[in-house]
Amino acid sequence: MKVRFKHHLKIQHSRVIEALSLLCVLSHESEHETVLDLNVYDDLKSQYTTFFEVLKNLPSMRFTWLEFALASMERDHVETLIDDIRKCSVERLLVIFLEHEIDEIEAEKLLKSKSELEAHVNQYGYDDSLVDIITSLPEVIDLFCETLLALDGHESFNSKLDELIQNSSYDSLLSIFKEGTEYRHPLSFAQELMGKPFWNIADYVNYEFIPVYYISPFSMRLMDDQTMIYLQGIEKWNRNPEEQLDSILDPLKSISDATRLRILKMLYMHPMYGKEISDALNLTTPTVSHHLDILNQYGLVNVEKVKQTKYFSTNYTRLSRKLDEVTKYIKEK
Repeated sequence: MKVRFKHHLKIQHSRVIEALSLLCVLSHESEHETVLDLNVYDDLKSQYTTFFEVLKNLPSMRFTWLEFALASMERDHVETLIDDIRKCSVERLLVIFLEHEIDEIEAEKLLKSKSELEAHVNQYGYDDSLVDIITSLPEVIDLFCETLLALDGHESFNSKLDELIQNSSYDSLLSIFKEGTEYRHPLSFAQELMGKPFWNIADYVNYEFIPVYYISPFSMRLMDDQTMIYLQGIEKWNRNPEEQLDSILDPLKSISDATRLRILKMLYMHPMYGKEISDALNLTTPTVSHHLDILNQYGLVNVEKVKQTKYFSTNYTRLSRKLDEVTKYIKEK
Protein backbone atom coordinates (compact mmCIF):
# COMPACT_ATOMS: atom_id res chain seq x y z
CA MET A 1 0.00 0.00 0.00
CA LYS A 2 1.07 3.59 -0.54
CA VAL A 3 2.65 5.31 2.43
CA ARG A 4 1.14 8.62 3.51
CA PHE A 5 3.40 11.16 5.19
CA LYS A 6 2.74 14.67 6.42
CA HIS A 7 4.97 16.55 4.03
CA HIS A 8 4.94 18.15 0.59
CA LEU A 9 6.66 16.20 -2.16
CA LYS A 10 7.72 17.58 -5.56
CA ILE A 11 9.25 15.49 -8.34
CA GLN A 12 10.05 17.53 -11.42
CA HIS A 13 12.75 18.95 -13.65
CA SER A 14 13.49 22.59 -12.99
CA ARG A 15 14.62 25.51 -15.09
CA VAL A 16 15.66 27.37 -11.93
CA ILE A 17 17.89 24.53 -10.73
CA GLU A 18 19.44 24.11 -14.18
CA ALA A 19 20.30 27.82 -14.29
CA LEU A 20 21.83 27.84 -10.80
CA SER A 21 23.74 24.64 -11.55
CA LEU A 22 25.12 26.08 -14.75
CA LEU A 23 26.41 29.16 -12.90
CA CYS A 24 28.26 26.81 -10.52
CA VAL A 25 29.68 24.81 -13.41
CA LEU A 26 30.84 27.91 -15.31
CA SER A 27 32.54 29.17 -12.16
CA HIS A 28 34.69 25.99 -12.04
CA GLU A 29 34.65 25.05 -15.71
CA SER A 30 37.69 22.74 -15.83
CA GLU A 31 35.98 20.20 -13.57
CA HIS A 32 33.12 19.63 -16.02
CA GLU A 33 34.38 20.29 -19.53
CA THR A 34 34.87 16.59 -20.41
CA VAL A 35 31.13 15.91 -20.20
CA LEU A 36 29.54 19.32 -20.82
CA ASP A 37 29.89 21.58 -23.85
CA LEU A 38 30.56 24.91 -22.15
CA ASN A 39 32.23 26.79 -25.01
CA VAL A 40 28.83 28.08 -26.12
CA TYR A 41 28.78 30.23 -22.96
CA ASP A 42 32.09 31.99 -23.61
CA ASP A 43 30.26 35.22 -24.43
CA LEU A 44 28.45 35.14 -21.08
CA LYS A 45 31.69 34.49 -19.20
CA SER A 46 33.36 37.34 -21.05
CA GLN A 47 30.53 39.76 -20.30
CA TYR A 48 30.32 38.83 -16.61
CA THR A 49 33.97 38.16 -15.83
CA THR A 50 33.72 39.95 -12.49
CA PHE A 51 31.00 37.58 -11.29
CA PHE A 52 32.79 34.41 -12.38
CA GLU A 53 35.90 35.48 -10.49
CA VAL A 54 34.06 35.94 -7.17
CA LEU A 55 34.62 32.38 -5.94
CA LYS A 56 37.75 31.50 -7.93
CA ASN A 57 39.87 31.19 -4.76
CA LEU A 58 37.20 29.24 -2.87
CA PRO A 59 36.95 25.77 -4.47
CA SER A 60 35.13 24.36 -1.43
CA MET A 61 32.25 26.76 -2.25
CA ARG A 62 31.81 25.41 -5.78
CA PHE A 63 28.06 24.86 -5.27
CA THR A 64 27.28 28.03 -3.32
CA TRP A 65 25.02 29.54 -6.00
CA LEU A 66 22.83 26.42 -5.94
CA GLU A 67 22.07 27.11 -2.28
CA PHE A 68 20.00 30.11 -3.37
CA ALA A 69 17.29 27.70 -4.56
CA LEU A 70 16.42 27.57 -0.85
CA ALA A 71 15.53 31.28 -0.89
CA SER A 72 12.33 30.43 -2.76
CA MET A 73 9.94 27.61 -3.60
CA GLU A 74 9.96 28.76 -7.25
CA ARG A 75 11.38 26.15 -9.63
CA ASP A 76 10.16 27.25 -13.06
CA HIS A 77 10.67 31.01 -13.40
CA VAL A 78 14.12 32.49 -12.81
CA GLU A 79 12.74 36.03 -12.56
CA THR A 80 10.48 35.00 -9.66
CA LEU A 81 13.43 33.38 -7.90
CA ILE A 82 15.41 36.61 -8.28
CA ASP A 83 12.51 38.63 -6.87
CA ASP A 84 12.43 36.31 -3.83
CA ILE A 85 16.20 36.58 -3.36
CA ARG A 86 16.00 40.38 -3.41
CA LYS A 87 13.36 40.26 -0.65
CA CYS A 88 15.74 38.44 1.71
CA SER A 89 17.48 40.30 4.50
CA VAL A 90 21.26 40.57 4.24
CA GLU A 91 21.50 38.22 7.24
CA ARG A 92 19.40 35.61 5.42
CA LEU A 93 21.53 36.05 2.29
CA LEU A 94 24.70 35.42 4.30
CA VAL A 95 23.22 32.27 5.84
CA ILE A 96 22.49 30.96 2.34
CA PHE A 97 25.84 32.13 0.94
CA LEU A 98 27.69 30.21 3.68
CA GLU A 99 25.58 27.14 2.89
CA HIS A 100 23.56 27.28 6.14
CA GLU A 101 26.57 26.63 8.35
CA ILE A 102 25.50 29.60 10.52
CA ASP A 103 22.13 30.97 11.62
CA GLU A 104 20.81 34.52 11.20
CA ILE A 105 21.89 35.58 14.70
CA GLU A 106 25.48 34.53 13.92
CA ALA A 107 25.20 36.21 10.50
CA GLU A 108 24.23 39.50 12.14
CA LYS A 109 27.32 39.33 14.38
CA LEU A 110 29.64 38.63 11.44
CA LEU A 111 28.18 41.51 9.44
CA LYS A 112 28.59 43.95 12.33
CA SER A 113 32.14 43.01 13.32
CA LYS A 114 34.95 42.64 10.79
CA SER A 115 37.18 41.11 13.46
CA GLU A 116 34.62 38.37 14.15
CA LEU A 117 34.21 37.84 10.42
CA GLU A 118 37.97 37.48 9.93
CA ALA A 119 38.15 35.06 12.87
CA HIS A 120 35.34 32.96 11.37
CA VAL A 121 37.03 32.84 7.96
CA ASN A 122 40.36 31.83 9.49
CA GLN A 123 38.81 29.29 11.86
CA TYR A 124 37.22 27.33 9.02
CA GLY A 125 40.13 27.60 6.60
CA TYR A 126 38.56 29.81 3.93
CA ASP A 127 40.67 31.99 1.67
CA ASP A 128 41.06 35.56 2.99
CA SER A 129 39.20 36.86 -0.07
CA LEU A 130 35.96 35.69 1.56
CA VAL A 131 36.14 38.59 4.03
CA ASP A 132 35.91 41.18 1.23
CA ILE A 133 33.16 39.20 -0.51
CA ILE A 134 30.99 39.11 2.61
CA THR A 135 31.72 42.76 3.41
CA SER A 136 30.28 43.69 0.01
CA LEU A 137 27.63 40.93 -0.05
CA PRO A 138 24.69 43.08 -1.28
CA GLU A 139 26.74 44.13 -4.33
CA VAL A 140 27.82 40.51 -4.92
CA ILE A 141 24.19 39.34 -4.79
CA ASP A 142 23.18 42.08 -7.26
CA LEU A 143 25.87 40.85 -9.65
CA PHE A 144 24.76 37.25 -9.11
CA CYS A 145 21.13 38.13 -9.93
CA GLU A 146 22.17 40.11 -13.00
CA THR A 147 24.29 37.22 -14.33
CA LEU A 148 21.57 34.66 -13.56
CA LEU A 149 19.00 36.71 -15.47
CA ALA A 150 21.33 37.00 -18.46
CA LEU A 151 21.90 33.23 -18.41
CA ASP A 152 18.16 32.62 -18.30
CA GLY A 153 17.83 34.51 -21.59
CA HIS A 154 20.87 32.92 -23.25
CA GLU A 155 20.04 31.20 -26.53
CA SER A 156 22.24 28.15 -25.86
CA PHE A 157 20.70 27.60 -22.43
CA ASN A 158 17.17 27.73 -23.81
CA SER A 159 18.04 25.47 -26.74
CA LYS A 160 19.56 22.87 -24.43
CA LEU A 161 16.53 22.83 -22.12
CA ASP A 162 14.19 22.46 -25.11
CA GLU A 163 16.33 19.59 -26.38
CA LEU A 164 16.32 17.83 -23.00
CA ILE A 165 12.53 18.01 -22.78
CA GLN A 166 11.95 16.96 -26.39
CA ASN A 167 14.33 13.99 -26.01
CA SER A 168 12.71 12.91 -22.71
CA SER A 169 16.15 13.09 -21.09
CA TYR A 170 14.71 13.66 -17.63
CA ASP A 171 12.10 10.90 -17.80
CA SER A 172 14.18 7.97 -16.55
CA LEU A 173 15.18 9.67 -13.30
CA LEU A 174 11.71 11.14 -12.80
CA SER A 175 10.29 7.60 -12.99
CA ILE A 176 12.86 6.33 -10.49
CA PHE A 177 12.01 9.17 -8.11
CA LYS A 178 8.27 8.56 -8.38
CA GLU A 179 8.56 4.81 -7.85
CA GLY A 180 11.02 5.19 -4.98
CA THR A 181 8.91 7.65 -3.02
CA GLU A 182 5.60 5.87 -3.58
CA TYR A 183 6.11 3.38 -0.75
CA ARG A 184 8.99 4.93 1.20
CA HIS A 185 9.74 8.06 3.17
CA PRO A 186 11.62 10.46 0.85
CA LEU A 187 14.47 10.93 3.33
CA SER A 188 15.10 7.19 3.45
CA PHE A 189 14.94 7.01 -0.35
CA ALA A 190 17.42 9.90 -0.73
CA GLN A 191 19.85 8.07 1.57
CA GLU A 192 19.60 5.00 -0.65
CA LEU A 193 20.22 7.05 -3.81
CA MET A 194 23.32 8.67 -2.32
CA GLY A 195 24.57 5.37 -0.98
CA LYS A 196 25.05 6.55 2.60
CA PRO A 197 23.29 7.37 5.86
CA PHE A 198 22.85 11.08 6.55
CA TRP A 199 24.28 12.72 9.62
CA ASN A 200 21.94 15.69 9.40
CA ILE A 201 18.53 14.05 9.64
CA ALA A 202 15.25 15.90 10.06
CA ASP A 203 11.67 15.36 8.99
CA TYR A 204 11.43 18.24 6.57
CA VAL A 205 8.20 19.91 5.53
CA ASN A 206 9.17 19.98 1.84
CA TYR A 207 10.97 17.29 -0.15
CA GLU A 208 12.02 17.76 -3.77
CA PHE A 209 13.65 15.31 -6.17
CA ILE A 210 15.05 16.96 -9.28
CA PRO A 211 17.08 15.53 -12.19
CA VAL A 212 19.68 17.99 -13.49
CA TYR A 213 21.69 18.17 -16.70
CA TYR A 214 24.11 20.90 -15.67
CA ILE A 215 25.56 19.04 -12.73
CA SER A 216 28.42 16.70 -13.35
CA PRO A 217 28.69 13.97 -12.16
CA PHE A 218 27.24 14.57 -8.75
CA SER A 219 24.26 13.69 -6.69
CA MET A 220 23.79 16.06 -3.79
CA ARG A 221 21.22 17.55 -1.50
CA LEU A 222 20.44 21.11 -0.44
CA MET A 223 18.65 21.74 2.84
CA ASP A 224 17.53 24.24 5.40
CA ASP A 225 15.24 23.69 8.40
CA GLN A 226 12.15 23.32 6.18
CA THR A 227 13.23 21.90 2.83
CA MET A 228 15.42 19.13 1.43
CA ILE A 229 16.18 19.15 -2.30
CA TYR A 230 17.81 16.03 -3.76
CA LEU A 231 19.59 16.63 -7.08
CA GLN A 232 20.92 13.94 -9.37
CA GLY A 233 22.83 14.45 -12.59
CA ILE A 234 21.41 12.74 -15.65
CA GLU A 235 23.68 10.48 -17.67
CA LYS A 236 25.50 12.21 -20.51
CA TRP A 237 27.26 10.96 -23.60
CA ASN A 238 30.71 12.41 -24.12
CA ARG A 239 31.44 14.28 -27.32
CA ASN A 240 33.82 11.66 -28.75
CA PRO A 241 35.23 8.21 -27.84
CA GLU A 242 38.48 9.63 -26.48
CA GLU A 243 36.61 11.91 -24.07
CA GLN A 244 34.39 8.97 -23.12
CA LEU A 245 37.55 7.07 -22.18
CA ASP A 246 38.86 10.07 -20.24
CA SER A 247 35.64 10.24 -18.22
CA ILE A 248 36.22 6.62 -17.18
CA LEU A 249 39.92 6.97 -16.48
CA ASP A 250 40.08 10.29 -14.63
CA PRO A 251 38.18 9.15 -11.52
CA LEU A 252 40.26 5.95 -11.46
CA LYS A 253 43.47 7.98 -11.72
CA SER A 254 42.35 9.87 -8.63
CA ILE A 255 42.45 6.64 -6.58
CA SER A 256 45.77 5.43 -8.02
CA ASP A 257 47.29 7.41 -5.15
CA ALA A 258 47.73 5.18 -2.09
CA THR A 259 46.70 7.87 0.39
CA ARG A 260 43.44 8.57 -1.41
CA LEU A 261 42.67 4.85 -1.56
CA ARG A 262 43.27 4.58 2.20
CA ILE A 263 40.96 7.56 2.75
CA LEU A 264 38.19 5.89 0.75
CA LYS A 265 38.63 2.70 2.75
CA MET A 266 38.32 4.58 6.06
CA LEU A 267 35.34 6.61 4.88
CA TYR A 268 33.58 3.46 3.71
CA MET A 269 33.59 2.22 7.33
CA HIS A 270 32.04 5.40 8.75
CA PRO A 271 31.87 9.15 8.01
CA MET A 272 34.77 11.26 9.30
CA TYR A 273 35.73 14.93 9.32
CA GLY A 274 39.03 16.37 8.11
CA LYS A 275 40.87 16.50 11.44
CA GLU A 276 39.93 12.89 12.21
CA ILE A 277 41.33 11.77 8.86
CA SER A 278 44.50 13.82 9.39
CA ASP A 279 45.11 12.24 12.80
CA ALA A 280 44.40 8.72 11.56
CA LEU A 281 46.86 9.01 8.66
CA ASN A 282 49.37 11.24 10.46
CA LEU A 283 49.09 13.88 7.73
CA THR A 284 48.60 17.64 7.87
CA THR A 285 45.09 19.00 7.47
CA PRO A 286 45.95 20.88 4.21
CA THR A 287 47.31 17.63 2.72
CA VAL A 288 44.13 15.75 3.60
CA SER A 289 42.00 18.64 2.26
CA HIS A 290 43.88 18.40 -1.05
CA HIS A 291 43.15 14.67 -1.33
CA LEU A 292 39.49 15.16 -0.38
CA ASP A 293 39.08 17.93 -2.97
CA ILE A 294 40.33 15.56 -5.69
CA LEU A 295 38.04 12.74 -4.58
CA ASN A 296 35.12 15.16 -4.34
CA GLN A 297 35.86 16.52 -7.81
CA TYR A 298 35.04 13.08 -9.25
CA GLY A 299 32.08 12.44 -6.95
CA LEU A 300 33.83 9.62 -5.07
CA VAL A 301 33.06 11.08 -1.65
CA ASN A 302 29.86 12.44 -0.16
CA VAL A 303 30.01 15.61 1.91
CA GLU A 304 27.53 16.27 4.69
CA LYS A 305 27.59 19.48 6.72
CA VAL A 306 26.50 19.48 10.34
CA LYS A 307 26.74 23.11 11.45
CA GLN A 308 30.35 24.12 10.73
CA THR A 309 31.73 20.58 10.42
CA LYS A 310 31.97 18.72 7.10
CA TYR A 311 31.69 14.94 7.32
CA PHE A 312 33.00 12.85 4.43
CA SER A 313 31.96 9.34 3.43
CA THR A 314 32.75 7.09 0.48
CA ASN A 315 30.25 7.35 -2.36
CA TYR A 316 30.24 3.62 -2.94
CA THR A 317 27.43 3.85 -5.50
CA ARG A 318 29.50 6.22 -7.65
CA LEU A 319 32.65 4.14 -7.22
CA SER A 320 30.84 0.94 -8.20
CA ARG A 321 29.36 2.65 -11.24
CA LYS A 322 32.82 3.72 -12.41
CA LEU A 323 34.17 0.19 -12.03
CA ASP A 324 31.16 -1.10 -13.99
CA GLU A 325 31.95 1.41 -16.74
CA VAL A 326 35.44 -0.09 -17.05
CA THR A 327 33.95 -3.57 -17.49
CA LYS A 328 31.40 -2.29 -20.00
CA TYR A 329 34.06 -0.47 -21.98
CA ILE A 330 36.29 -3.55 -22.18
CA LYS A 331 33.40 -5.77 -23.30
CA GLU A 332 32.01 -3.35 -25.89
CA LYS A 333 32.63 -4.32 -29.49
